[in-house]
Formats: sequence, C-alpha cells, structure tokens
Amino acid sequence: MDPQSDQSLRGGEGEEDAGREQTGFHPSPAGPTGRHTVGVPRSLGIWKAGKNIDAAREFLRWFFEPAQYHEWIMSGDNYNHPVWRDMESHAVWSLDPKYKPLKALAQYSHLYGWPAPPDERIQMITNSYILPNMFAKAVTNAASPKDGDPLGGDGDPARVADVA
Repeated sequence: MDPQSDQSLRGGEGEEDAGREQTGFHPSPAGPTGRHTVGVPRSLGIWKAGKNIDAAREFLRWFFEPAQYHEWIMSGDNYNHPVWRDMESHAVWSLDPKYKPLKALAQYSHLYGWPAPPDERIQMITNSYILPNMFAKAVTNAASPKDGDPLGGDGDPARVADVA
C-alpha cells in the first residue's frame, strides 16, 4: 500500500477511519539485484507558450523553498510525502509509526521504465494501465500466461510501443 491509498481509508468528518488500524506499509521486496520500486515523480513544468512564464518560474521557486514545501508536505499527512533522500528525517515520517518503512523509498526508487531511459512509450504503457491490468487478470484467473495474450486482446505493450 502507499500513502495515497491510505487516504481512502480515512473516514469523513466525524466518522471513524475505515480499516486504518488494520492497514500498514512495507518496503518493496529485495531480490538478487537489490530493492527497486517506482518513485513518485514530482514533475512540474512551464509551457513554452505560456503567457506568464516569469511569474510561473517565480512561483515554482517560491513553492519549493523549504518553508512552503515542508508546510505542503505536512498538510497532506504524508499523502504528498517527500521523495528526496535529504528528507528522510522529515517530520512527516513521525506522524504515524506505519510510515517508517517508506522513509527510505528514495534510496531505491526509479523512474517508470527503469533501467531503460524514460520516454513516451513507457508513459503510454503506464497511462494505459497495461501492466496492472495484466497482473489483475492473472491473480483473478481471468487470464494466464499460457493463454498467449494475458491482456485478453485489450492491449499489447509491443503494439503500444509501436504506436508511440
């Protein structure tokens, strides 16, 4: 589970947290080449054709100054957890003991498609949910690798890569 999913376990105002006490976090399993996971990229940009480029640049500089950025992290109760190694001692990790396994994520996080360099093809596969759908069909017995098309004909990473 991740902190983003954890937010869905919180009850509304005046309600108890639905399942929060039974839910926890764990680091990704380590294999022969180490521990690896997909990082949560914080990608903000400014369109070249934007009308207020200078103001946008100034806003991003301001937003990522420690005072604003740390307040934003804390306001999300770890939903917007820090992703940089120098923030492994950030106060947000102390809000709940369950967050402790997530503190070191930056040490073994990679961009989508790693070890290949990121490009539009992996983004197309990511946005199309091809791999999660493949796993979902396998674990629910809706498809098996023996079927030859674990996606059930609704997509193929090779075909998507050719289109991109």
